[in-house]
Amino acid sequence: MQQRALQILNSAAQQTGSSLEQMSERQKAVALHDFVRSIPFGFNPRFEESLPEETLFWNKGHCTPKSRLLVSLLLATGIEARMHFVNINNDVLHKATSLPIPRVITHSYTEVKFQDSADWLKVDSYVIDPPKFQRAQEQNENDIRLGSLDPRVAGAGRYGIRAVGATNTWDGTQNAFSQLDDRSPKGVLFDFVDSSVLGLGFIVYGI
Repeated sequence: MQQRALQILNSAAQQTGSSLEQMSERQKAVALHDFVRSIPFGFNPRFEESLPEETLFWNKGHCTPKSRLLVSLLLATGIEARMHFVNINNDVLHKATSLPIPRVITHSYTEVKFQDSADWLKVDSYVIDPPKFQRAQEQNENDIRLGSLDPRVAGAGRYGIRAVGATNTWDGTQNAFSQLDDRSPKGVLFDFVDSSVLGLGFIVYGI
């Protein structure tokens, strides 16, 4: 995984006219985030058990495989990272998949800590690939205009993203969520941090 991380970072540096040596720790993390974000959102044959190499092979993943991949890439680069699991209501997956959806689903995101800070940044803005994210935003906005989606309800969302405040960009300085609605801590029914590379602490269903 270290070799793959170096390939990603060298490519990102070339695109900006710099070099790997000139990239800051945060710039490296953002480049790895953007790479994982480019992988299409979906459910590969390995589902929750998909290892980083398998997610790369299938070029598809939902929150748990993509979080596991991002954490692996960050750790391979020397950046402290871990997976965080929460159980949330299933609203965000409405109209995002044809699979049957349990009422409560397990969501995973990545926590990152840089050397110049004691804080863990929380990120899931890489889960939905850009084309799907744009479509989901447009569909949510349309549903809000039609009155079929109430953005005032914490946790509300459809098509794979939260209804309000969703973002698929991260600058490495603050939290960034596309799926988890952090306005609603009471909606989190389960809370588990896994610092291992595999991060196999899932329950029931991941998004």
